[in-house]
Amino acid sequence: MRHVARILRTSLFAQVACALVVAVLVGKLWPDTATDLQPLGDLGNCVAVVAVSRWEGALDLPRTKWVLDGEQPPAAPASPGSSGPSSGSTVVKAPAVERS
Repeated sequence: MRHVARILRTSLFAQVACALVVAVLVGKLWPDTATDLQPLGDLGNCVAVVAVSRWEGALDLPRTKWVLDGEQPPAAPASPGSSGPSSGSTVVKAPAVERS
């Protein structure tokens, strides 16, 4: 039993496998509870995305703080040679297409 406990403490694979088994069991046995727990899964995905982007150096931390605080971040400056609209240009949106 101590060996199993040690593996669960030290192995990320074992922890994820156990969490997956528990999630499937809760979903099958108590579907309403599983639905109520859905935001925890969404939060886990958000945390993973932020962690990986921070790890890879792709996270703009000041902009992230502004967005999480509910503020409007300043517009990013256009890089030279970018094909996007520059200051003073007009952006024209395509008309909406109605689907039947």
